Amino acid sequence: MEEDIRQYIAQLFTDSAIYCSNPERYIQEIIFWSKGNYAFIQNRLKRLIIHLAGIKQLIRMERSLKRE
Repeated sequence: MEEDIRQYIAQLFTDSAIYCSNPERYIQEIIFWSKGNYAFIQNRLKRLIIHLAGIKQLIRMERSLKRE
């Protein structure tokens, strides 16, 4: 599968994880589709958070920001 398509699907799962009630089921899909390449995340700070703490922590942070 083309890398662009994989990145797009990973982005869709990321958006879903941020807004859904149970993000855990989407996090595994994000990891699968991204294959460790988080280029679909445009923000450098967010990519740094992923590098240091992982995608799960970024999703938690994004979810807390969306609630406010």
